[in-house]
Amino acid sequence: MIEYLVVLLAAVVILLAPIPSIVPGKLPDNASVLTQLSAALRGFYSDYSWAASQPVVN
Repeated sequence: MIEYLVVLLAAVVILLAPIPSIVPGKLPDNASVLTQLSAALRGFYSDYSWAASQPVVN
Protein backbone atom coordinates (compact mmCIF):
# COMPACT_ATOMS: atom_id res chain seq x y z
CA MET A 1 0.00 0.00 0.00
CA ILE A 2 2.91 2.34 0.68
CA GLU A 3 4.14 1.87 -2.91
CA TYR A 4 0.74 2.89 -4.30
CA LEU A 5 0.70 5.96 -2.06
CA VAL A 6 4.19 6.99 -3.19
CA VAL A 7 3.31 6.55 -6.88
CA LEU A 8 0.05 8.47 -6.44
CA LEU A 9 1.84 11.29 -4.63
CA ALA A 10 4.48 11.46 -7.38
CA ALA A 11 1.77 11.62 -10.06
CA VAL A 12 -0.02 14.45 -8.25
CA VAL A 13 3.21 16.41 -7.84
CA ILE A 14 4.05 15.95 -11.54
CA LEU A 15 0.59 17.10 -12.65
CA LEU A 16 0.50 20.14 -10.33
CA ALA A 17 4.12 21.36 -10.53
CA PRO A 18 4.57 24.50 -12.64
CA ILE A 19 6.64 23.97 -15.78
CA PRO A 20 7.64 26.23 -18.66
CA SER A 21 5.27 26.13 -21.61
CA ILE A 22 6.19 23.86 -24.51
CA VAL A 23 4.57 26.25 -27.00
CA PRO A 24 5.29 29.83 -25.86
CA GLY A 25 2.51 32.26 -26.64
CA LYS A 26 -0.21 29.67 -27.17
CA LEU A 27 -0.23 28.05 -23.74
CA PRO A 28 0.15 29.66 -20.31
CA ASP A 29 3.79 29.91 -19.20
CA ASN A 30 4.87 28.41 -15.86
CA ALA A 31 1.50 26.75 -15.38
CA SER A 32 0.84 23.22 -14.19
CA VAL A 33 0.57 20.31 -16.60
CA LEU A 34 -3.16 20.14 -15.95
CA THR A 35 -3.60 23.83 -16.79
CA GLN A 36 -1.60 23.51 -19.99
CA LEU A 37 -3.48 20.35 -20.96
CA SER A 38 -6.88 21.97 -20.39
CA ALA A 39 -5.85 25.04 -22.43
CA ALA A 40 -4.65 22.83 -25.27
CA LEU A 41 -7.84 20.76 -25.25
CA ARG A 42 -9.96 23.93 -25.30
CA GLY A 43 -8.01 25.17 -28.31
CA PHE A 44 -8.32 21.84 -30.12
CA TYR A 45 -12.07 21.70 -29.44
CA SER A 46 -12.47 25.27 -30.66
CA ASP A 47 -10.74 24.35 -33.93
CA TYR A 48 -12.82 21.16 -34.23
CA SER A 49 -16.12 22.91 -33.57
CA TRP A 50 -15.28 25.58 -36.17
CA ALA A 51 -14.47 22.91 -38.78
CA ALA A 52 -17.59 20.91 -37.92
CA SER A 53 -19.78 24.00 -38.34
CA GLN A 54 -18.71 24.55 -41.94
CA PRO A 55 -21.24 23.54 -44.60
CA VAL A 56 -20.69 20.37 -46.57
CA VAL A 57 -20.24 20.97 -50.30
CA ASN A 58 -21.06 18.15 -52.71
